[in-house]
Amino acid sequence: MKLGTFQTDQYGTLNGKLCALGVGVIPVAFEPETSKDGKPYFRVMADPYGEGYEIGAAFEKQKDGMTYYSVSLESPAFKAPINAALFPDRSREGIFNLVWDRPEQQKPQMQAKAEAGQTQARRQMGATMP
Repeated sequence: MKLGTFQTDQYGTLNGKLCALGVGVIPVAFEPETSKDGKPYFRVMADPYGEGYEIGAAFEKQKDGMTYYSVSLESPAFKAPINAALFPDRSREGIFNLVWDRPEQQKPQMQAKAEAGQTQARRQMGATMP
């Protein structure tokens, strides 16, 4: 699931919006930083041009010759931190896409809850069960 699109500015900051159900649309900036051991990373800031508050971090990773960023987002609104990935757009230079996928162990639970809800709705509507 795509959570947002971000564009690189002249300072190396990635600016865009985080879009997710339950969170709304939030302006977000990935600000370049350097760790104590000299490694680059992004500090993830929500509302960067207003109050500005840190909601996570992104660290560079390599897989199959491709560079991407492993992103951790945290909020009191989340049951647990969201682990996502920030990938360069394949067709647009300077554009990055933030994507997330529900962890595998949660997918069967979510499917079972959805099916139970559908069954209950059918019963309440007097529909016959297949």
